[in-house]
Amino acid sequence: MRVLGKGNTAEVIEWDNDKVCKLFYEGYPHSAVEREYNNAKLIQTMDIPMPEVYEIVHVGVREGIIYDRLEGQSVLEKLLEGGDVNLLFNQIVDLHKKILGYNTCEVMSYKEFLQLCIGEKTTRNVDIYNEIKSLPDDTCLCHGDYHPGNIWMDTNNKISVIDFMNVCHGPWQYDVARTYVLISEGDVPQEVPNREKIIYMQKQLANIYLKKLHVSYNNISEYVSIIQKCREYELQY
Repeated sequence: MRVLGKGNTAEVIEWDNDKVCKLFYEGYPHSAVEREYNNAKLIQTMDIPMPEVYEIVHVGVREGIIYDRLEGQSVLEKLLEGGDVNLLFNQIVDLHKKILGYNTCEVMSYKEFLQLCIGEKTTRNVDIYNEIKSLPDDTCLCHGDYHPGNIWMDTNNKISVIDFMNVCHGPWQYDVARTYVLISEGDVPQEVPNREKIIYMQKQLANIYLKKLHVSYNNISEYVSIIQKCREYELQY
């Protein structure tokens, strides 16, 4: 089984001729694998471009999810290769609008997700818990991890979204804020060429994203703040 890519929680391996297996690392919680699978099955019923999802499988002691194999490369790779920023972000924004246009309560709320990120309530994080609780509720479909690395472009320049672990429902401003943070503050590996230039560009790209959405930073600032606080806990794991 050839490994096609590796991430923080799983690696992607070849599976038959036209499929891949997102194979989670040993010890990864079954509940989380099942959540991603159910999220993907739900989104598959919507008019959102994504690889078809099939089943949960076991490979030794590890669990995986079978998806259709997508040809092409991520939008992040396109950007790193000097792709047309204007064209690529137009597509990123159009797809994000489509996702946010759906409403559902069949996935966890964004508040539940944020609380999962910071763990059980303690004296250390009680203020963050209370801040999360005070935020508005809503039913917009939120991808939860929408950034250029999770958007795939095929050879015909059509894009699809991948990675459904953090799907939730809440205000659209939350998902926009999450994307803003992921673009502007995403980790750039040491081995990436022109790393300093990319880090400098991240904030500019995040602002381009907001501008194309016609959203001001003030619209999402309270969500950016809580996401940044919760990510401090996420990044510890």
